[in-house]
Amino acid sequence: MNNILIILGEVIFLIIIFSLLNWLIGIIFKQVTKVSFLQGRTANITFLRRSISKILILICVIMCLVLVGVNGMVIYRDGKIQEFQLNLIHSLPTQFWINIFTASLRSVSLLLLVKFSIPPLKHFNKLSTNY
Repeated sequence: MNNILIILGEVIFLIIIFSLLNWLIGIIFKQVTKVSFLQGRTANITFLRRSISKILILICVIMCLVLVGVNGMVIYRDGKIQEFQLNLIHSLPTQFWINIFTASLRSVSLLLLVKFSIPPLKHFNKLSTNY
């Protein structure tokens, strides 16, 4: 029963990650359509966004099937999924996890910097156009 809950949790986690990625891509494409020189190509941008969404859904389904398949093989060999995954995680070097953490931190801090710097820049741009 514990193995089935772990598999279910992993599949739900993958679906949530891909849903968030799809949502983020939708937001990005909505902002891209607002750019003045791309406003005439809204149909092409919408087609591209839908194509990317379909590819993401396909990748998500394939990854879920692979995940269930690998975990099914572990269960079939009378193994415990939790031990298998912990051994897999511990087999990766520590430097890998440090690099993942620092890259994620850099990306999040850059996104926050952009988010908080754009409103003041817009304000100063409006002030400068008045002169």
